[in-house]
Order: sequence, then C-alpha cells, then structure tokens
Amino acid sequence: MYKPGILSTQYKVGAATLARQIKKSEAVAHRMIAGHHRTFARYWEWSDDVVANMIVTGFYRSPLGWECHIRPHCNKPGDRLFNEQQLRNRDIQTTGADILRTACIFIDQLGIELLATAHDAILTLVPLDRLKEQVKMIEICMRKAGELLLNGFQLKGKTTILHPGEKWIEARGRKTFEIVDRFLRGMHGTNG
Repeated sequence: MYKPGILSTQYKVGAATLARQIKKSEAVAHRMIAGHHRTFARYWEWSDDVVANMIVTGFYRSPLGWECHIRPHCNKPGDRLFNEQQLRNRDIQTTGADILRTACIFIDQLGIELLATAHDAILTLVPLDRLKEQVKMIEICMRKAGELLLNGFQLKGKTTILHPGEKWIEARGRKTFEIVDRFLRGMHGTNG
C-alpha cells in the first residue's frame, strides 16, 4: 500500500484516485497525503519550487541540459492550465534518465558490453570468470553517476545476476511472459 501511495502522492494525486489505487477509503488516502506532506515538508517545498519555475520560465532543463518547453494546454472547458502531475514527474524522470545515460557512458568507457537499458536498469554481458569484478565496476558506475548529478547524494541500487539459461521476470509480468512464451514455443515447435 505504501509504495504506490508514496509514488502517487509525490505526483500530487488526489485522495479519490489514491484511495482507488491503494484500495482503501478516501479518509485513509487523505491521512496518507497529509502525513507525507508533514513528514517530507522539505521535499514538497523543493517540488513546488521546481513546478513554479517551470511554469514561470516556460521550460525545464535536466541536469545534463535536455530541455523541454512547457506550454499551457486548455483544449476543452474544465482543463487545467498546466498538468501539475506531469510537471512534478518530469524532473524525477529526466534526472533518472540523465543518471542512466551517464552510467552507460561510464560502463562503456570501461569496455563492459552493454546490451540494453530498461527504465532504470542496465543489462550487460560479462564473462563468467570476471563476473564479480565487473559487477562491482558496474555498481560503482551507477552510484557515481547518481552522485555526480545529485550533488553527492547516494542512491541505493540492487543488482540481479542471471547466469546462462536463467530468465528475469518481474512478478507482475509473469503471467504475460508465460502466455507469450507458450505462443512462441508453439510457433517454432520447441520445448525449451
């Protein structure tokens, strides 16, 4: 309940929407939102300043200089001038993307083979005989990229190591993966 609650609250979701997301009453959602504002008052001050600055200047610039122009949108009666949730999300998402790009540059400079990125993760291919050493270097690259772009603040990360033949599947995607996997195996007449 708290993870989706905190994430939604950071983007200024309303109590009715939050109540549906966490499957609790609006009263519980109101208390959760109020508690978040009390506990993380400094975050809210910062977040309000970021949003106000975007609206006043008409653009947002990520830590690495990616620019996005902010324009009012009123397409139909009742539209808000600005979508505050999108503006609050923009800083978090673009900073995260900058951190990931920076980590990829660091990893590439070390000669580690990058296979893909996925939202906030990096998939690499490393020789088994150098696994521990290269995993440590990748973790350092991720940590240093965050520190560089967050003025020394250290983000926590998690490393998942898969060996040949293993698959990584999030619990929420397992059913979909199994359906697609069965379909593909059927198309190709394979058993594994």
